[in-house]
Amino acid sequence: MQPIPKVACLGLFLMGVVGCRHLPNPDVDPGADYPKHTASSKAKVLLDQAQQEDEAKALPLYRQYTSLCPWDVQTWDTLADDEFDLHQYKASLQDYLALLNYVRTHDTPQWDFSIIDQNRIWLAIADCYEELHEPKPALEYYRKALELSTVELPTAGFYTHYRFAKAYLQLKDYCDAYYHFQLMNTNDLAHPEQGMDFYNEIKSQIPEDPCRHRPGAN
Repeated sequence: MQPIPKVACLGLFLMGVVGCRHLPNPDVDPGADYPKHTASSKAKVLLDQAQQEDEAKALPLYRQYTSLCPWDVQTWDTLADDEFDLHQYKASLQDYLALLNYVRTHDTPQWDFSIIDQNRIWLAIADCYEELHEPKPALEYYRKALELSTVELPTAGFYTHYRFAKAYLQLKDYCDAYYHFQLMNTNDLAHPEQGMDFYNEIKSQIPEDPCRHRPGAN
């Protein structure tokens, strides 16, 4: 599967917030049991070490860190994104859903959770469901993202319709897949040629008379 360009990309959490970052301390073992009053020191070490590792080695460090500092939603987002990149779709889905719930129920002054963030996370959740071969819940989150895409992020519409078409193809609902395929306008993209592979991927899977093959059709 080809990587899909993201609407927005959040970097690693590099700001020193609530003392959860400092220079590495070789004398501190991130796997050790720390007294409660030193938990923040452990968090600092975990984050610093995670940021120096590749994605695979960083995952367990990020997981430990986010359990100590759940309010650092940007690093939590990085963890979920890395899990997806490493094809750990179930873990990524669980983290994205938990992150979304946390943002809805807690104040997160370090992250304003903009429309772009919301759109991207809904798409990420839907992508996880699709990779787990669960197209129905994927479509639910694609619909949420599409509502934002058409109103606030028109250039994101191409990739949202692409995702819709893929999910409907998994359900063998060729009529709805064809509907979204028709809305995949590469002219919406800054570089239309970049969308042609996605366009041709969907086109090659749609039968000549797509609505005849719709589930339940005579």
